[in-house]
Amino acid sequence: MRVIVVVACLTLTSCVYGMEWGNKHAVQSIKVYALTGLGGHKKTEQDAQYNYANMLFSHENTTVTIKSIGTPEEHCDLGQTHTMDYIASTIAADQANDAQENKKYDSTIILASSQGAAAILKLMSQKKLKMPNLKGIFFEGLFMSGNDAFYHSIHGERPEDYKPLKGLPYVRWWAPYLAQFLKLPHYKPEGDQPVHCLSELPKEQLPIAIIHGKKDQRVNHDDAMVLYTQLRQRGKNNVYLFSKEAGPDAIKSERDHVNVLDEKDLPAVRAILRKFNILPSIKGSAQEDKDLLSALQPKLSQKDINYYIKAYYQIHERHKVHVDIARGVEIAQDTAKIAAGAAAVYVVVKMLTRNRPQVAETAATMSMLHPELLMVLMGMAECLG
Repeated sequence: MRVIVVVACLTLTSCVYGMEWGNKHAVQSIKVYALTGLGGHKKTEQDAQYNYANMLFSHENTTVTIKSIGTPEEHCDLGQTHTMDYIASTIAADQANDAQENKKYDSTIILASSQGAAAILKLMSQKKLKMPNLKGIFFEGLFMSGNDAFYHSIHGERPEDYKPLKGLPYVRWWAPYLAQFLKLPHYKPEGDQPVHCLSELPKEQLPIAIIHGKKDQRVNHDDAMVLYTQLRQRGKNNVYLFSKEAGPDAIKSERDHVNVLDEKDLPAVRAILRKFNILPSIKGSAQEDKDLLSALQPKLSQKDINYYIKAYYQIHERHKVHVDIARGVEIAQDTAKIAAGAAAVYVVVKMLTRNRPQVAETAATMSMLHPELLMVLMGMAECLG
């Protein structure tokens, strides 16, 4: 009986050890979905993301297949509905194609940057990310609010970006609408933001790596800390944080925002992959991997935790202001339409008493300002006729 118990304990220990530090045998194949950020409709950006994913996840004992996905420019909305729909349908189509061609992978990983990261986070929260073999997600340059990202970009160090807007009054509140008008017609400042999705994420302990430049000119590094803090506070233990320093050259090349990791970070990336059986274990690497993973899970002081929790709620509060602004703009537009319609009615009534042949043409023209007034105009014409 004691022998059986001892054997059972040894077997259980072996299983736990294998689960914690990876398989003893080489993983045969990995599929990586590499998602670009805003501007990723350009082939150069997709190629850069492809090469970045290849650098991070390639391994001598595995076959890595990379699918680079860049959202078409006409669908860009900083990870809102259009981006989400495009990415979800593209991944689903690719998986269906793999199934049809009988292509199977031991593990699937997502590497998502900026806009792509926001879309993946929202798809996860809405349970629309149908990937049964998903083993890990790497978020890079993920913002908690697109509106705040605009504000941060305006006050960044890149002179070619939004510097003319810097210092203008109330720029935080109207800059998103300017961006919507000039470049992102599908973006809604009052729409859902990644910060709204954190409480809705699935409870599974899927490993998540957060990658962010400390001097990111697009997205405040505090967003990464808010994300890290919230996930850890919500009981997610498999969350890892890469906070990267960025020099002047990195800022000029925009490597402060995406593609910020380099070869020096590979041991830490591979430690994550080994822990979750995505890469095979290496003899004698257990303690080194533990040290690397420990460094990727910084223990924050209570003061820092309180600061980032407060920042989380401040993002929510600022978003409420944008919702109120959008509601006010909508009311103003409706009021303007009604005012224009009332003026049209007045003009048509005056014309009905003077020059009836022009009534139909004028009514049709004026009613274009407010289509609902067409029936009113026709009724008035009938009564006065």
